[in-house]
Amino acid sequence: MLEPDFNILEPTEEPPPPSPIPQRGWVRRVLLFLSSPRLGLLTLVLIVTMAVFAFRLYQLQIVQAEYWQEQAEEQRGRLVRLPAPRGIIYARDGTPLVRNVPSFQVTVIPALLPEDDLERESALRRLAALLGMP
Repeated sequence: MLEPDFNILEPTEEPPPPSPIPQRGWVRRVLLFLSSPRLGLLTLVLIVTMAVFAFRLYQLQIVQAEYWQEQAEEQRGRLVRLPAPRGIIYARDGTPLVRNVPSFQVTVIPALLPEDDLERESALRRLAALLGMP
């Protein structure tokens, strides 16, 4: 009778050694991240992109702040003239229905008033006197 070369009850091979990567936790995530070149490249691209954005933000907010502040001041206050080419509106019989009466509008922007309370009050009183308001 032939005897088998191996014993079914006893394993001939040793079990594989335990994996150096833990089954769960943040250590596993870090080790898997370091073993993946695509993920590393993606992370590098994101870090470089954020660094470019941070540099540009620093350049605009710190280095060129005075220039952009001047540009904003120029845009904030601007004199706009709107012509009103209208005439008198007449009825069928020739009597005027509507006449043009010039009107003016004064706008006070609180941000442009002086910081000091006394100077601000003085400016507003002068404006009231010019407009004939109490």
